[in-house]
Parts: sequence; C-alpha cells; structure tokens
Amino acid sequence: MLSSSRGDQLSYEDDDAKHGLFTKAVIDALDSRGGDGLLTREQLFELVSTAVSRETDGAQTPIIDRDNPLIDLALPKF
Repeated sequence: MLSSSRGDQLSYEDDDAKHGLFTKAVIDALDSRGGDGLLTREQLFELVSTAVSRETDGAQTPIIDRDNPLIDLALPKF
C-alpha cells in the first residue's frame, strides 16, 4: 500500500487542486504514462515520492507501508 506520508508526518493539501499533494502527484503520474499505457509500481512510487518531496521540501515522504517502521497494524483472529 502506498501511503501519502510516514506515520510521524503531516500530509499537505494543494489549495488550487482542491485535494492533497499526494493525490495530485498520483494523478499526474497516471497522466504521464507512456505510449503503452503502463506504469509499474516502482515507476509510480518514484514519480509520486519525488514530486511530493519536492513540493514539501522533504516535509512529506510517501512510503510503501511495508517499509513504515511506525505502522501499527493489528489483524483480527478468525
């Protein structure tokens, strides 16, 4: 799962776009797909994380949750 920021960070809004910087970066990345229309997970993450980090001067860092040391996840027993 791609998250907009680490657990100890804020996620910032884009007033002009009327949604978050992360959402704007995802939309922009999807719009940038090449001629084959494909965008790998790695390409998506690279485009999104670079754009968000640049827009926030490093204050917001998108992550893949498996890499988030601050995630607190508990699954119920069945």
